[in-house]
Amino acid sequence: MKEKKKDKKYWLLFVLFIVLGSLMFVTVSYTVGTTVLKIVGFNTTQVVSWDVRINNVSTSTVGRTRVKEGKVSDTIIKDFDVEFSVPGDTFTMTFDIVNKGTLNAKLEHFSIDKLNCTYKDCSDASDYCKNIYYVVEYANGNSIELGDILDAGQNRKVKVTLKYHADSLPLWDDIVHIDGVGVSFIYGQK
Repeated sequence: MKEKKKDKKYWLLFVLFIVLGSLMFVTVSYTVGTTVLKIVGFNTTQVVSWDVRINNVSTSTVGRTRVKEGKVSDTIIKDFDVEFSVPGDTFTMTFDIVNKGTLNAKLEHFSIDKLNCTYKDCSDASDYCKNIYYVVEYANGNSIELGDILDAGQNRKVKVTLKYHADSLPLWDDIVHIDGVGVSFIYGQK
């Protein structure tokens, strides 16, 4: 029985890596051509560029929350590790999505990685993970929607909040680790 759980866990990890690899491949493939030559009229040319990225990532915590900083690559944030130990613990990450290019962009896809919760002895903590919720929104409180436009030169502040629900039972002498918290945004030309 224990071997089946282990096999299932490895299978799920394999599928997760395939999905993340595919997402990264699509993102890299899309951003390879960063400069486009646009012909305007007969005698003039205008160089246009594509440059949408995440900048200015900052984190804050409430309670006894601990955070190990992750990585930022273009429009992907990944590998943030968070530890919650008491109900009400909160992790907030804010960042800017910036369009430094000359082309307007449209949000085509965004995703949040599945929360992977373990105790400090690395055993499964999905029972407590049910008490952790997250919200991804613009910093002004507006929801993020597919099709949102990010004009050339525009900057949008985004906020991601993970919270260990305050009404949950306490973790008696234990800590919940949430490994590999990540979020990604894929933009296309408007």
